Amino acid sequence: MTREQSGGPHSTSYEPWFIAAIVVGAFVRLFFVFATQGTLDVDSWLVHTLALEKQGLISYYEGGPLIFNHPPPAALLVSTLGKLATATGTSFAALLRLPFAVLDLATMAMIVLLLGRTKRAHQVAALYWLHPLSIIFSAYHGNTDTAIAFFLVTTTWFVSRNKALLAGVALGACLWIKIPGVLMAPAFLFALPTLRARAEFCAGAGAIALLGYGPTLWMNADAVITAVFLYPGLNIHTSSGIASWGLRNIYPAVSTVPEAIRMTYVEVLQFTINHNTLMCVTPMVAFAWLRRNARDVSGIATTVAGSYAIFYGITNFWAFQYFAWVIPFWLMSTRWFAVTASLLATAYIYGAYAWMCGDLLLMGPWDFIGKPDWPFWLIGARNTANLFFLGAGLYFIGKAVHEEVASRRAPSIAIQS
Repeated sequence: MTREQSGGPHSTSYEPWFIAAIVVGAFVRLFFVFATQGTLDVDSWLVHTLALEKQGLISYYEGGPLIFNHPPPAALLVSTLGKLATATGTSFAALLRLPFAVLDLATMAMIVLLLGRTKRAHQVAALYWLHPLSIIFSAYHGNTDTAIAFFLVTTTWFVSRNKALLAGVALGACLWIKIPGVLMAPAFLFALPTLRARAEFCAGAGAIALLGYGPTLWMNADAVITAVFLYPGLNIHTSSGIASWGLRNIYPAVSTVPEAIRMTYVEVLQFTINHNTLMCVTPMVAFAWLRRNARDVSGIATTVAGSYAIFYGITNFWAFQYFAWVIPFWLMSTRWFAVTASLLATAYIYGAYAWMCGDLLLMGPWDFIGKPDWPFWLIGARNTANLFFLGAGLYFIGKAVHEEVASRRAPSIAIQS
């Protein structure tokens, strides 16, 4: 049993610096919730709420003013917030973001619980609560992605204690809010030690997911599956063609490739776009299997952090707030990765948001549409972050392969000696 599992020397009281960190983080979040407008996602959700009220959920899945790929429970939640905003005259932008800013407090509490209420637990929790990206995504951005972090941390807590059924319940509940949490199912599944535990995990996840999706699946399964589960993602880019993320931003331009291989090059590029999901998921599953014996908290956290690094490094279908899923796991994994990922991702995201808002406090309108031509430094920050996650993902895979080979060779070496 590791120190994280046993808890080590428990702290029975909260030190003043930890309480101060909570106060500061809460103040900054409340500032963003009530003093800023958020990103275009806030406007999109407002359109969604109006369309849901007018068309109904099933009809909106079939088609409407915007693409709608959110799960039924998330649709119900935000639709209710929209009605509450109308009834009370409160800003929809504030009501949309406030629950997720509060949920971040629950994520911080789960980190403390996960790491055993030790001094290190308080340090990691405070770092998460004060992390610029966790603040931006929970209290400023205006989407549901912060909830994924909470449910994944909760799932990790149950998996690390071999409570497979409850772990499945937590992951199944994550799917009520947003689908990408399912990307970590292999990491959790392989971390469970027995086939029975894995079956319990799948049963718990399936039962809770069905509870959230069942009624709408009964009404129109095709519409729900197509809109939510088969949603391919978007390659978000400006009107001048600058994409927010993706390795194809870094590939040589087609016009610069020798004519003799140009058609082959185009075919390869098209293949990477058409099969991008498979290219992401396959190495993630392999990596999770290679790390199947890493079952303590830090081991699972590193598996999750590494899995998402692989995804971020390869995917071409990405949105700014996707980093929200994994921030707690950066901080619970290796120090070099936590520091580098935090610095590079923050430099890109905060730099982009501040530039688009024209304000360091993000108080101006988030003008993604009105600023289609990004400055050189912002493109550089994007590419640097993208290449880092690709390199980190390859490193994690290489290290896992090395450890697997070493573990298989060790018994034969011991027998020979």
